[in-house]
Amino acid sequence: MRERVGGAGSAEAEVEVVKQFTLARISDDSVKTRGRMTLGESYVSTLELPWRENARGKSCIPPGTYPVAITWSTRFKQLLPRLFDVPERDGILIHAGNTAKDTEGCILVGMTNTPAGVGSSRFALQHVVMDWLGMAAREGPVSIIVTGIPDPVEVV
Repeated sequence: MRERVGGAGSAEAEVEVVKQFTLARISDDSVKTRGRMTLGESYVSTLELPWRENARGKSCIPPGTYPVAITWSTRFKQLLPRLFDVPERDGILIHAGNTAKDTEGCILVGMTNTPAGVGSSRFALQHVVMDWLGMAAREGPVSIIVTGIPDPVEVV
């Protein structure tokens, strides 16, 4: 989608606006990485593998901004969000699952957090897919910003 910016005394320009969702990583306990995916005004919990130097099948993906499209997954037999341009990785999906054992480097979503991971995952996935399709239909290309885990704050 293109929007005009500026005006009222400043130069006007047309810029490409890409709508984005955000995955903010919260914690990594060497078994799993927890996060929160913001979908406009709402959010879902996320679960990924821990950071292991971007190793295929063993690590979460590196922080970055990635284009996303809803594509057919032959493995899961359904439409799923697929991330593109992930360094040294391909086939990164957002899909249902409840524990780190349910992923080989993809992003799992859930409506709740559980001690082992996330819960109500299929419902959360439906929510994500519908929001993504709606945003893409209204606004055009959609991407996701994936952040790293914040550094701990030293309390003095």
